[in-house]
Amino acid sequence: MVDDHVDYWHVIASTLLTDPALAHMLQREWRYRTRINTSVAAHIAKTSKLAAFTGSLIPSEHEGRDSRLRNGIPMPSWLEDILGLQVVDVEYKEVDDPDSLPEAERRHYVANGLAHEAEFEEDLVIQLMENLGTD
Repeated sequence: MVDDHVDYWHVIASTLLTDPALAHMLQREWRYRTRINTSVAAHIAKTSKLAAFTGSLIPSEHEGRDSRLRNGIPMPSWLEDILGLQVVDVEYKEVDDPDSLPEAERRHYVANGLAHEAEFEEDLVIQLMENLGTD
């Protein structure tokens, strides 16, 4: 559903100036699909509250799909409003010695090709845990 949202965003943006009538039709279709996806997300959210639910609410990425297509595109409103998820961009950089980084840059790093979490903010983790229990 997120990929669908991103694809519509790109196509509408690319046709807005070259073919406004097509862009308008695509926007109408996009709004319609967003209403459907909002309803689906609401049902997924309800299902996730069942005791036997073992799935994840986090959208996956299709294998082979360029994840950079999502860059700079606001995610659909149902992602946060219905599922309670927020998209956060995290930038990692490769370093040989993470301890050589200034304290502010030491929070996230990549060493030997593996992502490591050097530190985390306890308040953010507590806030996340509290949000998991809200409707």
